[in-house]
Amino acid sequence: MSGTLALLGGAEWTEGVTLDARLAAESSATEVVVLPTATAYENPGARVEAARRAFEPLGLSVTVLPVYKRAQAMEPEWADLAAGASWLYLTGGSPMHLRSVLKDTPLLDALIGASTALVFNLVLFPVHPRTRHRFPDLLHDAPPNLTLIEPVSYLTMLAMVRDALLVITDSGGVQKEAFLLGTPCVTVRDTTEWPETVQAGANTLVAADPEALHQAACTMMGLEFEMKDNPFGTGTASLAIAGFTRDHYL
Repeated sequence: MSGTLALLGGAEWTEGVTLDARLAAESSATEVVVLPTATAYENPGARVEAARRAFEPLGLSVTVLPVYKRAQAMEPEWADLAAGASWLYLTGGSPMHLRSVLKDTPLLDALIGASTALVFNLVLFPVHPRTRHRFPDLLHDAPPNLTLIEPVSYLTMLAMVRDALLVITDSGGVQKEAFLLGTPCVTVRDTTEWPETVQAGANTLVAADPEALHQAACTMMGLEFEMKDNPFGTGTASLAIAGFTRDHYL
């Protein structure tokens, strides 16, 4: 899937909501696939009609993915429809019902796959000067989903790592920074200075092979890992050093 996954969170297609018009203006889609599962007990037909009134004036046709019960979410045809959609819209309603219907189903797998593919449309690559020098055609040959930017400051880089869904790197320092900032990491190397990050499930090592790298990125994308005990300490080393120096040398 390459398109738009729209998750507004409720009150969609009401007066004052301009998101749909903005997305339509930026999208080349001609069809919106609407999944009204969350409104199964709230007159889903009315929500579908509201979708038609909102999208048809924008030049978009509406196709309904009629999944209201768990058995329907198990049907391959609906998963195929979701996977092939260029614009997929989940309505607001009951998140509990949505979860109970979609959990562990082919349709949910298709939705996750679609969202992962869309995230790969937003890739930032701060290019080191040596990289630009070695690969002079990089700027011209980069795919449209890859945004090449100039090197950034250390603090800006930390902010980018913190806010990313995934970091792909061969840098030793970035691996550890991603771990401490709670961002999953794929390291394009066969060894790491920080095996603790791999043992914690926050980092994975992968060969410099496009297919292997893609699989690792899909697996790690958006992963949430729990750091019960930070193997790198509690961040109080400087206080301990200062206290020892004061007590023994001052």
